[in-house]
Amino acid sequence: MIIKKSLPVTPINYFTDEHLLYVLLPNKSGVQFVTFDPETFESLSIFTINEKLNHNQAIIQEDRLFLITTDGIIGYDTFTGQQVVFMQTESLVPLSLGMLEDKLVSLCGIPILRNKKVNTDNFCICINDAKTGEKFFQSQTIHEPVQLTMSDSIWFALDGFIHKLSRECELISKRRLISHPDMPLIYTGKYIISASDMGTLEIFNKETLEQHANILVARNSSPPFVYDNSLFWITGITLRHINLSDNSVSKI
Repeated sequence: MIIKKSLPVTPINYFTDEHLLYVLLPNKSGVQFVTFDPETFESLSIFTINEKLNHNQAIIQEDRLFLITTDGIIGYDTFTGQQVVFMQTESLVPLSLGMLEDKLVSLCGIPILRNKKVNTDNFCICINDAKTGEKFFQSQTIHEPVQLTMSDSIWFALDGFIHKLSRECELISKRRLISHPDMPLIYTGKYIISASDMGTLEIFNKETLEQHANILVARNSSPPFVYDNSLFWITGITLRHINLSDNSVSKI
């Protein structure tokens, strides 16, 4: 059975926490946040966010909605819309968000005044307590934006290396990559995986960063996805299954 729900405008973003469906809708005074029952599409709560969004990314954690606004990272109660926490990022400019247990992890631009203009050509990783907003750690400067992947550690690819950081933003280890990753690193539980649009997969043990496998699948520009500890990749019109236990590739 297919259930359809008509919306008054095109959504800015939609996401789920596996229990409820959340939708961000534009309106005249800001952004409307709507919570739906995913089975019936009945709306459970609606409220308006008056702050202007800097990015459309959103994080849901323990009944809190985290958004990047022009005022910074704000946490809202998902049922009332009340602001419950404000992340202390000081002068940093938040660009993307992630969760690491009860910590909010953000990639931030570091504003520098040059020729009377503010540039954010340098970046850092900032970690805040998701409940209090207190800033715990800030990484060293990164010279280009990276896409963060969270597991029990913080992962990103930079300058031809895969980097593994602790929860305190300290470098634990890094490993050289053969191909340039064009997509965010993928976490499967046992492995951390780098994928390129040339169709290569470089698979590493997440504990030791020893290489588990290097597989050529098929040229593509869409990211693989994980389901039930297996990897799936849509290559052209073909869905391929990558078995991580024996590194075999099969068509579905």
